[in-house]
Amino acid sequence: MSGLEWTQLMSKHRVGGEAVQPSDHRYRTAFEIDQDRITWSAAFRSLQDKRQVHGSIVGSDYVRSRLTHTAEIVRVARTIGFLVGERICRRHPELEVDPPTFGHLLAAAAAGHDIGHGPFGHLSEDIASEWWQSSPLGRELRQGLSARMSHELTHWEGNAQGFRILTRIEGWRQTGGLQLTAAALCTYTKYPWTAPEIPGEARPSLRKFGCFEGELPLFREAFEACGLPELAPGHWMRHPLATALECADDCYLVTDLEDGYAVGALSYREVEDLLQPLAGTPRSDYADLESDEKRIVFLRAKAVKTLVNQSVDAFFDNYDTIMDGRFDDSLLTCIPAADVLGGIRQISKPKLYDFQSRVVADLKAERVVRTVLENFAAALYDREVMVDTSAVSIRNQAVLNTIANVERIPLRREAWIRAMMDRIIALTDRAATEQAAILS
Repeated sequence: MSGLEWTQLMSKHRVGGEAVQPSDHRYRTAFEIDQDRITWSAAFRSLQDKRQVHGSIVGSDYVRSRLTHTAEIVRVARTIGFLVGERICRRHPELEVDPPTFGHLLAAAAAGHDIGHGPFGHLSEDIASEWWQSSPLGRELRQGLSARMSHELTHWEGNAQGFRILTRIEGWRQTGGLQLTAAALCTYTKYPWTAPEIPGEARPSLRKFGCFEGELPLFREAFEACGLPELAPGHWMRHPLATALECADDCYLVTDLEDGYAVGALSYREVEDLLQPLAGTPRSDYADLESDEKRIVFLRAKAVKTLVNQSVDAFFDNYDTIMDGRFDDSLLTCIPAADVLGGIRQISKPKLYDFQSRVVADLKAERVVRTVLENFAAALYDREVMVDTSAVSIRNQAVLNTIANVERIPLRREAWIRAMMDRIIALTDRAATEQAAILS
């Protein structure tokens, strides 16, 4: 058994904050304050116009945006947290926290779990990574950068950008961004390691990582406050509740089916056949509902409940390996419904993620993100290399004038590249499309 202590794992230390820090208010726990700070941030609001799977581009306003997805996952995470907390408090009666505190902590982490996504969701990660790897300008700009930063750009990671947003960009405070609790930030962190510092340095995943080079001191502060050890340089033990949060997020497999029916990618019968085994209820329980839409809502609700309960059981079935850092899989692979979820994944790729309207939307999105990247980078590079900034070309000067607060962007390459990516990732789907139209 590991030496982790739940008292420390629930640390209310505010990362990047001042020496004297408020923990709880009269009616709000520290973790509820975390969720409030995230919810009131500009980055959180921008999720309303960032695609989840299909987006409004497919012609239906009913389907989930990244914001509605996040709102739903917050509630699922809260429920999982309550149930996990109940059992932990029963195991550790000495804890001075109650089960709802665990729920509030998971809800706070869930509120930020997708905040680092750029326009068009995960697709923007792939486009940015490819551009930095393959474009002549991207390769030229990476010359002279550290090996770690070069890796960060060519393996662009929304989770690391999310940590940066939460701890550096959002909020009005001089340091620490939103100054969230260490427990919330560590629970948020799905991949508790940095990109490799040198080529070939060992990491659990070279594609995924949780922190950029610039936020490493804040990353370290959070994990040290929670008592999570550094297993190797730049690699920490995962917070046990990060494993529980991952289950909440993976409920998207069920909600994607509901959206798939809404956009015509799946028939009612297909959705019913996939959800009914998870719902675990006979057809007679919902056959009399007035429409297929309501029957799907019924099945989806029952399926999510099944996933929540089985995930909590799996957490405690694997409790010892989770607590000593040896569990490195998804809990959803350990639940009784794992095979059913596998079947949903198998159907989802051709039917939902490669759905014709989605493919067309992806092609448009690829052109949009690439256009913005190419033009912003060329203009800022021109500004960097010109001794006299008034000598920047007419076109590049015009491009610079479209970049928000461009006068605050430093001339040093590492700094302007980071600031440029911050601005691109902050764009909503609509704003990125409009920006690309201006630049084309």
